Amino acid sequence: MKTWLAFYFEHPPFLLMLFLHKTAEALGVLVMWFGADGLVRAAMRWPWFGWLTGFSFMIYVLHVPLANYATEAALRAWPGQNLLVFLLLPLAIVLLAVLLGAVLRRLVPGVYSILTGGRGL
Repeated sequence: MKTWLAFYFEHPPFLLMLFLHKTAEALGVLVMWFGADGLVRAAMRWPWFGWLTGFSFMIYVLHVPLANYATEAALRAWPGQNLLVFLLLPLAIVLLAVLLGAVLRRLVPGVYSILTGGRGL
């Protein structure tokens, strides 16, 4: 609903958007805290998912600045494609973060270790 409001209205109602955002955050925390153990166990059985979790730090660090700047640039480059940019750009950012992490980990593992605090090796 929040996404639809953001794209449907030029100036969506601020208080409603804030309420929906905070509600989604709280529900996300509750679901992850109380309901994700089985899902995590199932996902960790897949070797590719276990490999991918090694790059969680790179994904976390790169997605914040890239999401802001890349979204702005993509919306300027492709006006009217808001929903497509909203859906596909985060996937591209995660892919870029994983590729960068994999290259760093393979070519300069010492640098990767310093950057990630020893995580993901």
